[in-house]
Amino acid sequence: MESGLTVLISLNPGAKNTRRGFTLIEVLIVLAILTVLVGAVSWNFTFTDQQRQRVLMEKLVLQVNHAGMVSTMTGRAFGVGFSSGEYRFFEYRLQDNEGYGWSVSERRALQAGRLKQGAWRLIVDGIEVPLNAGQVSEPQLHIAVDEPQPEFEISIRPGESPRVIAGESQSARLAP
Repeated sequence: MESGLTVLISLNPGAKNTRRGFTLIEVLIVLAILTVLVGAVSWNFTFTDQQRQRVLMEKLVLQVNHAGMVSTMTGRAFGVGFSSGEYRFFEYRLQDNEGYGWSVSERRALQAGRLKQGAWRLIVDGIEVPLNAGQVSEPQLHIAVDEPQPEFEISIRPGESPRVIAGESQSARLAP
């Protein structure tokens, strides 16, 4: 009589002893992966916000320089007014036969721009100009042919970069 040995092979060795839940190392690995993902996503949004601010500053530089060129060609004075949330360009012109005064520019190239609320500061001739909330009604900077342009700096508060600066050269530029 032959006696045989029978071997049972199970495809699921832990079938009788099933575990429920996760080990501590598995939980820690998942938390580490989530932390890295959240950090990458938040860094990306911050970087995008900085890029947006830089583009806005470059637009402002172009607009200030454009206002200076138009002022030179037409002899008309322009101005830029800032609040804590926006900036507007103004023209000094005749106001309905009531004399001359500042009115919001209707030129397409000098459209108003939005600023990040409370994140900007304006320095004219070395003195910080307080930026009020609400709509701008008058310019703080004057751009005129017969007047020297004041030195001014517009910057974003926390990192103070990028900055728009201008002075006697009658043209604005983005500071490094």
